Amino acid sequence: MKHTIQTTLAGLPKASPECRIDVKRRWRFDYAWPALKVAWEIHGGVYSHGRHTRGGGFTADREKMNEAALAGWLVIETTTGQVESGQALAWLERAVSCQCLRITKEALGSSRQPPPPHSDILIRPPWIQ
Repeated sequence: MKHTIQTTLAGLPKASPECRIDVKRRWRFDYAWPALKVAWEIHGGVYSHGRHTRGGGFTADREKMNEAALAGWLVIETTTGQVESGQALAWLERAVSCQCLRITKEALGSSRQPPPPHSDILIRPPWIQ
């Protein structure tokens, strides 16, 4: 809950919690912005030998992250410490901005250059004036 409050206060669109990405494998992202193909994974227990740092869990996570990347997802992976320090939010802001720019370029077609930053055509995240 506090993670969604943090991203909302930063002006990011509302994230979908526990967003399912593969029904067969039952994979989910902790939070995701499906329309932008941005996901956020928060890894806890990194100093207490939690699931994400042990052999089998680490290997399974690599499979999930690699498959997500191949499907076009931009996944930001953080620790709880990076959430608390604000670093995770900074990465998420950049990820959403990058994906908005990518979508804008795709909408314009590959033969055209992206519009200048002041153009009304460019899809801007709400925190960029």
